[in-house]
Amino acid sequence: MTENLIRNKKRIAVDLATIHPGKGGAGGGIWTYACSLLHAIDSNDLKDLELVCFIDKDLDFNFKSIKTIRVGFKISNLFKRFYWVHILLPILCIKYKVSALHKVASEVPLFSMTKLLVTIHDFVNELYSSKREYTKNRSFFHRIIRKYFIIITRIALKKTNIIVVPSRTVADEAVLRYNVTPRKIKVIYEGPSPEGPPYISERRGCVLPFTILCVASFYPHKGHIEAIRTFHHLLDSFLFDKQEIPELIFRGHICERENEYYNKVVSMSGESKYKDRISFKKYDPSLKLNSIYGDAYITLSLSEYEGFGLPLIESQYFGVPVVCSDIPIFREMLCDSAVFIDRKSPREASAQLYNLMTDKRLYAEYVEKGRQNVKRFSWDKAAKEMLEVYNSLL
Repeated sequence: MTENLIRNKKRIAVDLATIHPGKGGAGGGIWTYACSLLHAIDSNDLKDLELVCFIDKDLDFNFKSIKTIRVGFKISNLFKRFYWVHILLPILCIKYKVSALHKVASEVPLFSMTKLLVTIHDFVNELYSSKREYTKNRSFFHRIIRKYFIIITRIALKKTNIIVVPSRTVADEAVLRYNVTPRKIKVIYEGPSPEGPPYISERRGCVLPFTILCVASFYPHKGHIEAIRTFHHLLDSFLFDKQEIPELIFRGHICERENEYYNKVVSMSGESKYKDRISFKKYDPSLKLNSIYGDAYITLSLSEYEGFGLPLIESQYFGVPVVCSDIPIFREMLCDSAVFIDRKSPREASAQLYNLMTDKRLYAEYVEKGRQNVKRFSWDKAAKEMLEVYNSLL
């Protein structure tokens, strides 16, 4: 069904037809980005601007001002995706007199009569192509898909009018990898949940057992295996009262192309002598973020690479201290508000976790640092900055 469009208005189209909820945790990262950003934009006065979203035929975003156009078929494989992005989408942009098209991921049409804006979240495909341990034992089709996205990212960076990135780290990487003109790049930080004021569990500060939360999609670079090794070292090296014994909880999107890695993580946890203290929480679209973070004591991220690190900002929003890899993106996002560790050192990571669990003063210090840091980020601010980008294209 197509909602009535308004004549004589400047029209921006946002393509969400290929974006779907994840299957673990709070859903996939691009899904979270698209939903949060557009609902924040929807709460603004769009004035002379009309926003139109192409959406999956089975989804409903309940926008107030943004119009939606449902795609009449399910984009369920690469061939349908190619047909939609490169053939049908450009035609529909002409049909609906779209002035500019915003792709919330790097897959832009090969040919387009409209101005283009693309959000580049990271360069993880490029990371994988440079590391044999991430590509060995992958099928030919899997490698073709990853190569396709690398090529289409290169095209997006070259032909789009404006490139939006979530961090200065990604902006610098775009310039370094692809020699992108810096003036084409606009950094727009993401934000914590727009659900309302943060909910802090009444159990926080006396949470038993100590709950270590890992919110990350199941990809090899995300550090789930390192987290399990750290958890082992923690329980092997330090004594806890019976009611305080820590537990490790994984939440994250399960990518079908990475089932082998997901199964490896599940198998490793199942073979662990602490398997009763490790659990996996499945995706539940009815869950609010305060239900995900509310009873966590610490958030742990041992990721090798990120484009932003939204779960860590969300953790701080809900008063949960963060222990994370010492990588450039986390330094940019978290400054001095997190405990940074060597992701390859279970000994160091477990010691820092134990310090936070047993030193209430230190714990309170990082709760407060996190609350101060998170004030730098909001979806409302991101929405206003994105509307400025939209208007600059018209």
